[in-house]
Amino acid sequence: MKRHVNTVLFFLILIWIFTIPNTQASLNNLPLFEAFPSLKSKIHHYPLIKSKTPVYVMKKLESHLNKRGLTLNQNLWVKRDDRSFDPLGGNKSRKLEFLLADIIQKKSKTLITAGMYGSNHALATAIAAKKLGLQTKLILGPQPITKNVRQKLLAMHSLGAKLDYHGNLLGLGLSLAGASISNFFGLDSTSYYIPPGGSSELGSIGYVNAFFELLKQFENKPFVDQIIVPVGSGGTAAGLLVGSCLSRQWEKVQIIGVSVVSNYFYSQNKLRQDAEKLYRFLTSHMSDEDRKKVAKCNFKTSKKALGFTESYYQPEYGAANKEVYANINLLKKHEGIMLDPTYSGKAMSYFIDKAQDIKSNKKMLFWLTYNSYPLSKIIDQYQWNSSQEKWKNLPEDFHWIYQN
Repeated sequence: MKRHVNTVLFFLILIWIFTIPNTQASLNNLPLFEAFPSLKSKIHHYPLIKSKTPVYVMKKLESHLNKRGLTLNQNLWVKRDDRSFDPLGGNKSRKLEFLLADIIQKKSKTLITAGMYGSNHALATAIAAKKLGLQTKLILGPQPITKNVRQKLLAMHSLGAKLDYHGNLLGLGLSLAGASISNFFGLDSTSYYIPPGGSSELGSIGYVNAFFELLKQFENKPFVDQIIVPVGSGGTAAGLLVGSCLSRQWEKVQIIGVSVVSNYFYSQNKLRQDAEKLYRFLTSHMSDEDRKKVAKCNFKTSKKALGFTESYYQPEYGAANKEVYANINLLKKHEGIMLDPTYSGKAMSYFIDKAQDIKSNKKMLFWLTYNSYPLSKIIDQYQWNSSQEKWKNLPEDFHWIYQN
């Protein structure tokens, strides 16, 4: 029965992906636009991120691991997208820069998106909607309950989002399907549907541009061999993979996706398909002159360009093992970097395991996609009925999460 339900969900979720209409240009001269100027007149951009996010060597982590007999000097890098934009840090701010531009152009009044109870993307969408004075509907489904999940639900509510509760995956999938179909056929002209994770062609452009940003930061010094990134809905990894192609770094650097979900929900093949679809979307909007600069890349099978592992998502989405929590504490202690157990902690576990493989000796970069902005700053701005039992302000369906 469980396998049957998961299979049904898998096919329902396929309709998340649909074609995004053309948009107009913003005034910002992004690295991607500098490389391909003709995109300025086709791709609209709403500026959230004011400067490049930091990239540097994790020297203290290297020192710690070197004490185990390794030699990792200048090999372990980090790209701090957790510092992209307060309070909307993490990878979602890059995606929303392009999605918000389309939302503004369409004069939408309500944003609809989905995720699990503690979804980073759902929270980011609520933050963005409040910034623009829009309503938000968040379709939320089950995951293991943690303190972080409880905090995120409070933060979403405090931002004015309408929380739509689902106690099982089938209900979540059906609600998602309804919202996606309604959007696709234009049945509700006032609402704008954002796929889970913001992973549409338009949203994923944020990480094509981010790859070009990283290249500029490594100007005049050797580029990294591998970029490690967590994979949930795939938009971040797909964007980086397309960025490596368009910048002619294809197979010179390997994008390694660390899956945090079951293969039923997202797979390596789906990531490859999404990257190829994004590549076609971008090249179709280029001038003939710009298109001549673009290399042809084998998204379907290249292992030098893309690595993918499903070995770190267990025990399940939203839950982590003791090794993940140990590595979260390790990064906090040695680098002052905050990770989460759902996404970045699992990807960091892979990163550290690979760093200790003395045969590889690769220059690796960990792309930190977590929003580490303190949720308490959002929650404390709301006028709760009870400071001790804030959760009572949430829809009643969510109350059990705080009572167990």
